[in-house]
Order: sequence, then structure tokens, then C-alpha cells
Amino acid sequence: MKFDDIPVSRKLWGATLLILVCMLLASAGVQWHTARAQHDARARMGHHEQLITDAVRWRGMTETNTQRVIATTVNADPIIKAAFAEKLKQGIAEISVLQKRISAQAVTPADKEALATVAERRTVVLALLKKGAALRDAGDSTATVAFVDGEFATAITSYLDALTAFVELQGRQRDAALAQAQAAERQAQWVGGAVMLAVCVLSLLWMSRVVRGIRQPLGQAVQVAQAIAEGDLSREVPAGGRDETGQLLAALGAMTLRLRKLVDEVRHGVESVNTASGEIATGNHDLSARTEQTASNLQQTASSMEEITTTVGHAADTAREANRLAGTAAGAAERGGQVVSQVVRSMQDITESSKKIADIIGTIDGIAFQTN
Repeated sequence: MKFDDIPVSRKLWGATLLILVCMLLASAGVQWHTARAQHDARARMGHHEQLITDAVRWRGMTETNTQRVIATTVNADPIIKAAFAEKLKQGIAEISVLQKRISAQAVTPADKEALATVAERRTVVLALLKKGAALRDAGDSTATVAFVDGEFATAITSYLDALTAFVELQGRQRDAALAQAQAAERQAQWVGGAVMLAVCVLSLLWMSRVVRGIRQPLGQAVQVAQAIAEGDLSREVPAGGRDETGQLLAALGAMTLRLRKLVDEVRHGVESVNTASGEIATGNHDLSARTEQTASNLQQTASSMEEITTTVGHAADTAREANRLAGTAAGAAERGGQVVSQVVRSMQDITESSKKIADIIGTIDGIAFQTN
């Protein structure tokens, strides 16, 4: 499915859901990474704290045993020797157990190297215990005191310094683990911020694509609608997708085609009306000409009627005159023939006038037929 075929509602809801899902995933990823970093840091810090606690205990037990060694070595009193000898052995055994446990927990090369140094110097101290006991048993108190203050004190100090160095090493590693955890947390925050920024950028790109997919077809639809409103039906409607805006463009295209057909039909109708109007104008012109001809014929008829009326009047006068002459026929027999001849001529005139009247009546009937 093309992007333009997706409905606008799905585009908007899809963009919103995509943004929310990406933000939730980014937030969950950051929280998981931060929790894992904190868990690892707590585990490492707990490991180093345990080593520090055991090393400090080792150091305290060593210092205690040192005092016991000095007490049993310098003092030849059997009671004191018996009192501290068993505790000294018990302390050495506990230190050995503690040393094994710490050695088992040491995993870094630095830890192993520091413990090797401690074990080596402890071995030296344990060896010196036998030498001090021999000097004590020999009864040489001066040599014994010199041994305790000199060689034994130096070995013990070196041994305790090695333990102190191991404790400081664990402290540095603990601080490094804490710093690493903080750095991991900051890194997770930066990564989370970068992911959120990427999500925002992608969301903006997606929304811009959605907005462009809506605004561009709507702009085209507005241009087409404005062109139609201005009477321009020649603009081609671009093809859109199957979403709402595409359907709007399709509807505008169909409306434009329908309007074009209507305009063509109106144009043809107007042309037909113009043709009919021309024919009507021609007919009116012909009718006007016929009317004028009829009026002329009517005028001629009126003139003929006037002539007929005059002729009839003359005929009446002539008839009266003939009657008068007939009454006096006896006295005017001589002029009778002339009068009769005049009467005959008058009757001929009447006959001719009657023929003219018949022609006029036929003309009027023809005009009336053409007018109907």
C-alpha cells in the first residue's frame, strides 16, 4: 500500500502511536541499562567492600597475633607463654582460612599480585616466629629483644604494609567501580537522550511527511476550486491517492468534467437559440414586408373602392337622367339613341368596375390566407 493510499486518520494515529512506542522503548531501554549498570556496580562495590572488610579483619588479627608473639617471645614466663600460645595458633589458623577466602575472591591481576605479596611476607613472618622461639628457648633475652625490635618488627611492618596496600587497592577499585557505574549511568542518560532526540527527529520527519501529504492535495484542491469559482474549467485536476484528500481531488475532477459537459450543453443550446432567433428575425422581416405589401394592396383596394363608389354615383346620376329622358322620350326621341348609347357605355364601365372589385376581393383573400 502506498503512503498516499493510507487514510488521514490512520496516518495521524499511526504517527502518534509510533512516537509513543518509540519513547516508551527508549525510556525502557535507558532504565534497563541504568538498572543493569547500577546492579553491576553494586555487585562490584559489594565484592570490593567484602574484600576490604576481610582484609581489615586480617590486618587486625595480624596485629593481635603480633602482640601475642611479642608477649610469648620476649617474656619467658611459662604461664604467659601457655596463655598466649593456644590463642596464637588459633589466630594463625583463622588468618589462614581468611587468606584462602580472600584469595578465592580475588579475580583481577592486581588483586592476585597484591595477595601474592601479602602471602610472601606472611610466610617470612611465620618463618621468623620459629627463629624468635628458638632465641627465647636459648635464654638469650638480649638477642631476643633485638630480634623482636629489629628483624621481626621490620617483617611485621612490611607484612602489615602489604595488607594496607591490598585494602587501599580494594578501595581504589571500589571507587573505580562507583565512578564506572556513574559513568555508565551518564552514558545511559546520554544514550537515552540521543535515542529520544532520534525519536523526535524521526517523528518530525514522519509528521512532516504526513502534513505534506495532507497539505499538498488540499492546496491543489483549493486552487482547483478557486479556478472553478473564477469560471476556469480548463485546469486539470492532479491525480491523488485513495485517502480523504485524494477522494476530494477525484470529486473535484468529476465535478469539473460535469461542469464542462454542462457548459458545452449550454453553449449548444445558446447557439440553437441564436439560430432560431435569426430565423425568427428573418421571418419577422418577411412578415413585415408582407404586411407592408398588404397595406399597399389595401390602399389600392380603398382607391378602387373609391373609384367604384364614384362610378356607381355616376351610374345613379345617369340612371336618373335616363329616367328623366325616358319621361320626355317623346320630346327627345331624336336624342334617345345617344342616351341609350351613353347608358350602354356606363354599364360597360360598371361591368369593368365589378371585375376590378372581384380582383381586389381575390387579392384580399390571398393576403388573408398568407397571413394565417
